[in-house]
Order: sequence, then structure tokens, then C-alpha cells
Amino acid sequence: MADSYGLSDWLGYLSHKEVDALKYLASLLIKNPIVVNIGAGCGTSALALLESRPDLILYTIDIRDKSSPLGCLEGELNALIGSDVDWKGRYHQICGDSKTIEWDIPVNMVFVDGDHSYEGCKGDIEKWLCWTTDIMVFHDYQKTEKPHPGVDKAIDELMLPKYLKDIHVDTMIAFYV
Repeated sequence: MADSYGLSDWLGYLSHKEVDALKYLASLLIKNPIVVNIGAGCGTSALALLESRPDLILYTIDIRDKSSPLGCLEGELNALIGSDVDWKGRYHQICGDSKTIEWDIPVNMVFVDGDHSYEGCKGDIEKWLCWTTDIMVFHDYQKTEKPHPGVDKAIDELMLPKYLKDIHVDTMIAFYV
């Protein structure tokens, strides 16, 4: 059975420290938290979040539902099916653009790891900041190997000057909103 550390070791999308950071941040949330995961990848972040606590409700949003080298909803679901995590009834997939989908409920935490362009990351911040009550987390910030300057620029402009930074572990950075 796979777990978030196993997927981390296998594919390297998140480091063990980043997995631990996601679990820590989820532990800070209120009872029955709602978390939005932007970018399915191979399922490491979804597994980490669902492993962190049994009352967490997770929505993953991705533009890809079927096989892709960048990850997809199908791949994330397969990771959950192959795990020991009790995810049924608390995991939901949304296929679409995270910046334009319809949404109307507050969420406790958003993990942004989807469109790594400046416009994409900025769009996710602008869309989800108004729905987030507690924490926004970003992946691939200040990444030295295969950097994502658009992610860095969007976070530097829109988050760093205004919001209290909680953690910065490897390429993951989180803010209280």
C-alpha cells in the first residue's frame, strides 16, 4: 500500500519535509476542515492531507482528468485506491480550471500547486484568497532546480507584503490569511 512518503520517494513531487509541513498545517485547522488542493500531481499532497486527520474534507481541482506526465485526477485517485487511507466520502475531484470554476463555500486551507506561470499562480491567489479562512500554501516557491519564476513573482507581489508567513520548508511556503 502506498502512502505520501512512498509517493514522495518514488516520484519526488514533494519532499518528506514538505509532506510533514502539509500534515502540520492541516493539524492546525478547526474540526472538519475543508481543504482545496489545486493540482493533482501523482496524489502525494492529497494523501498527505487525508492521512493528516480523519475529519478533513478534500477537494482536488485539476484541468487534467486522464493520464498526463504532469499528473491528473485519475492518477491521484489511483494513489488513494492503493493506500490505506479512509478517503471515501471525504475526497472530491473537480475537473476544471481552478481560476474559473464556480465555488461558493469557505475553505480552511488551499494548497496551490497547479499552473506554475505568473498568470496562473496570480489567478489562483486572486480566486481563492477570498474563500480561504485560515491558510494558503504554495509549492515550488524559490525552487533552484527547474525554477518557476512565475510562482516566485506572484507570491512575492501578492502574499509576502500582506500576510503573515507561517512556514517555508524546501520549496513550500504557507501564509495565515
